[in-house]
Amino acid sequence: MRHAPFRISLIERDAWLRCMHTAVASIDSETLDDEHRRELLDYLEMAAHSLVNSPF
Repeated sequence: MRHAPFRISLIERDAWLRCMHTAVASIDSETLDDEHRRELLDYLEMAAHSLVNSPF
């Protein structure tokens, strides 16, 4: 896994998720409808949780 050499804690996870939420929110609803927006955010949250490799 390409992130393995890096320490990723809840702090980094949450910072990355804030960036992703901001980016996804900036996509207009004609391009990304609510159903697909939720699906994308759910996927990003799952991915972020799976990358955490440090408790601190």
